Amino acid sequence: MKKLKNTDFKLKQLDNKFDYLKEFKKVERPKEGWINEIRKSLGMTYKNLADKLKVSPPMIKLYEKSEINNKITIETLSKVAESMNCKFVYAIIPETSLQKIIYDRTDEVVDYIMDKSNRLMELENQNTNNEFKKQQKKDIIRNLENKNIWNYEI
Repeated sequence: MKKLKNTDFKLKQLDNKFDYLKEFKKVERPKEGWINEIRKSLGMTYKNLADKLKVSPPMIKLYEKSEINNKITIETLSKVAESMNCKFVYAIIPETSLQKIIYDRTDEVVDYIMDKSNRLMELENQNTNNEFKKQQKKDIIRNLENKNIWNYEI
């Protein structure tokens, strides 16, 4: 709904990156976690990996458990990946494009503002025909362009 300005180039660039990364959303974390899965696939024991990381074997078990419970740190995942000749990749990938998220949110805010306004007008017995509503919507969108659409609690 909200028209993007030329200054929203960064948003478009990010959307292009996310188009490339969307395939990663299909990849599920293994049941036992990536550390366990890759360690075993490489034929590494707890001790082998622990020696590379200069920690104790029980610490590797703790890392694996922490990963499954979503408690492991990004720093630890990065170090473990590197020790297994892997690269740790971290991303937050939107379900749709960022532009669509902004468009949808703008629509939501516009509908909210219009609904509120129209209820007040109806209480005052003011006419709210379709032409008026179209113009009202355009005005609201124009006014929203320089405001944060996330400030509205809907």
